[in-house]
Amino acid sequence: MTPRHPHLAARAPRARASRPGVGARLFAWLAALVALAVLGLFALDEAPAERVAARAPVVAVAAASAPVTHPGLRPAEARVVRPVEARAEVVVAARPRLEAVAEVPEVVEVDGECVAAVPLDGTGSAGEGGLAYVWRVDGEEAARGARATVRLGLGAYEVELEVTDAAGARSRDTVEVEVVDATPPIVMAGVKRPVLWPPGRELVDPGLKVTVVDNCDPSPTFAVRATSDEPAGPRGAAVVQAGARGLLVRAERADDGDGRVVLVAVVARDADGNAASAETLVTVPATEGALAVDSGQVYAALVVD
Repeated sequence: MTPRHPHLAARAPRARASRPGVGARLFAWLAALVALAVLGLFALDEAPAERVAARAPVVAVAAASAPVTHPGLRPAEARVVRPVEARAEVVVAARPRLEAVAEVPEVVEVDGECVAAVPLDGTGSAGEGGLAYVWRVDGEEAARGARATVRLGLGAYEVELEVTDAAGARSRDTVEVEVVDATPPIVMAGVKRPVLWPPGRELVDPGLKVTVVDNCDPSPTFAVRATSDEPAGPRGAAVVQAGARGLLVRAERADDGDGRVVLVAVVARDADGNAASAETLVTVPATEGALAVDSGQVYAALVVD
């Protein structure tokens, strides 16, 4: 029988052939997914370790020698994936070095007013930017600035330098300084009667006057030492003797000599042990108006404190 519409009969077989069944389409999709997964595994295995590490998060590897396999591969196709060593580089910006360096003399001598000008130098300190300098003496602020001078009396002191940078960081350096007195006292000695006449052999007060001044010690001590260039007379009486005012000299000289010379030496000391001396003479000439000659002999030493 001839169909009523011949063009429909020609199209029908082609329409059925272009529409595969649902099962065929699912199988095609699954095959494509499996192929993509296998290609991805091969690409991952062949990628350089550095690239893998860059894409993947850092993972701690328990055993570097243990093989790593993928469950989608058969045992014969399993490949060992080399573990990637995790490396982390931490850059820490170092703070600028800040260090206080105090340059102070260990020993400083006082001046005539018993005060020492102690120089302070902190220019050796290290730090960036503008630094602030504070000097403290025994815990009390005494000066500011990289260089300074403080006036201190006798004694030992602790000097501290504190340096602060622009960020507020602080550094300290502490040194010890001792202020000492090395100045001896000033001593002057003289007598009111430098020449004793007539030689009556009596003990005479020549009027010794001693003046001692010290920069730090208000009451320095002194001692008097008197010697003669001639021995005692025939009666053996002392040539010099301590008296109520400090010194007595016998008005006597050898009858056949060139006169007696009594040397009076005064030695003064302050509380720090500094010493100074002064000398004066008391003479008994051989004849009136003559000058006594010091023969260089030393007799009849006497020390009066």
